[in-house]
Amino acid sequence: MKIKVNKNVVVISLCILVLLIAGSISYAYFTAGVLGNEEAKEVNVTTGTMNLVYSGENQLNMANALPGATQSVTFTIKNTGSLPAIYSVDIIDVVNNFADKNDLVYSLSSDNAGGSKSETVVPSTNGTLIPVVGINPGITQTYTLTIHFKETGDNQNDNQGKMFSGKIQINNDNSNTLVANIVANSKLNTTIPDFSNIPDEENSGLFKTEDDDGTSYYFRGNVDNNYVDLGTTYSETVSGAQKGDKMLWRVVRINGDGTIRLVTDNIVSKKAFNAISSGYKYVGYTYDNSAANVQDGTNSTIKDYLENEWYSVVVEESLENLITSSSYCNDTSISYINSNTYFYQGRTRINNYNPTLKCPETVQTYGGKYKLKVGLLSTDEMILAGYLSWNGESASQSNYLWNSNIFWSLSPSDSTTTYANSFFGNSSDNVNRENVENIYGVRPVI
Repeated sequence: MKIKVNKNVVVISLCILVLLIAGSISYAYFTAGVLGNEEAKEVNVTTGTMNLVYSGENQLNMANALPGATQSVTFTIKNTGSLPAIYSVDIIDVVNNFADKNDLVYSLSSDNAGGSKSETVVPSTNGTLIPVVGINPGITQTYTLTIHFKETGDNQNDNQGKMFSGKIQINNDNSNTLVANIVANSKLNTTIPDFSNIPDEENSGLFKTEDDDGTSYYFRGNVDNNYVDLGTTYSETVSGAQKGDKMLWRVVRINGDGTIRLVTDNIVSKKAFNAISSGYKYVGYTYDNSAANVQDGTNSTIKDYLENEWYSVVVEESLENLITSSSYCNDTSISYINSNTYFYQGRTRINNYNPTLKCPETVQTYGGKYKLKVGLLSTDEMILAGYLSWNGESASQSNYLWNSNIFWSLSPSDSTTTYANSFFGNSSDNVNRENVENIYGVRPVI
């Protein structure tokens, strides 16, 4: 039986014309490849303009500065076009001969849902300060960039006579056309959703929050404009899909580093999270790690399947070149302990409807933050998408991740010396927790 898809499929092919004129940046943007179900024909869709205008200061100079000195510049970005736009904030013509590079830091703040950056070491070469910022038509975002020569209390004479200089510019990353396509064809929301309620039409679309790498833009609600076709196929028969049938993906979010997180639209197999559950450590994506937050231990059952069975079969060489290592969070930081039961931070966030894309540090020698090419969704990502906690009402089909299958998340709930529970997405749009030995669906994330 073939998989029927009655929703738009975002195709990566599009054209972006970039025109640089007298301190402003203009983009003419066209999408030209949206396909529907098998009977649909190729159609032309939205054509519009993304016009970004830079104004204000752009030159940074700090020479012969004393420790404690600061310099700030202010600039604005305005979208005068008819479509939402994306841009990066870059620094060019960099000269940085400070002896102690870590002594020179910058911070970046903005209004109207622009980008931001907390204290970060100033680049020594040309680079990007913020990789992805979204801006709606008619919006102006005002930035303040501050350079600070930190006073450390140590001898800093080796920085005498040194200098830093550079120029600020904005750019569209026209090599990352999928990011541009996502933003231009999405409702870009600047509010924070109420995660205790089912996402309605007004609280669906593309939202922003911070992750470990910067500002992330994530999809929420029952959206249908985040399908991606990578030409992949199912490698085994699961839930009506036959080997060789097309495997569609959904965009989960644009990561803070400018990469794009995708999850399969359906499960690809059914596995236990771990074949053993008699101990605290079996909520770990790996366990018996050599040190806390160092993921070089024993693979969980599901990690072993994803990396050594699924990934090697489905991901062909052409696709492998598109996939980069990214952060995955198996948050084993403990929220509280009751009667020798460890309750993990993710469980508390779910109960409080307070999801985050920042992965806490853990002292446990299982789980933590991973840098991998394939993984699973965290429960936080599922809540952001529109799932409710197990205390919430049933809300089938209220978000794009929902399907009739139960599938594992990467987030632990609680564990003792005799059992281990992790979270999963169930068929009624709630997240729940169950013993890691249960056989549930697997939805790979790249």
